[in-house]
Amino acid sequence: MNSKEIEYFISEFPDWYQEGEELVAGFEFEDFQGVTALLTHLVEIIEECDHHPTVTFGYNTIEIKTTTHDEGNKITQKDLEIARKISNLVNS
Repeated sequence: MNSKEIEYFISEFPDWYQEGEELVAGFEFEDFQGVTALLTHLVEIIEECDHHPTVTFGYNTIEIKTTTHDEGNKITQKDLEIARKISNLVNS
């Protein structure tokens, strides 16, 4: 995946930014219930995509980092796909 494809994706889905060879997004909620609601739906997306990002969460925040480990820790179409689905869920 070239940098122009990644830049275009980020312009279309501004929740995400590139940090090294990962796509990263952070989301903030009113409380822990918002976090747990996203986590519940996130599991469904992860299983559907068969792609497993790193997810870190606290009381009212979630950070998601995705890279494709079996492609040498590079951003691939799999990362764009899961990031798009996550953004669509959060922003719906």
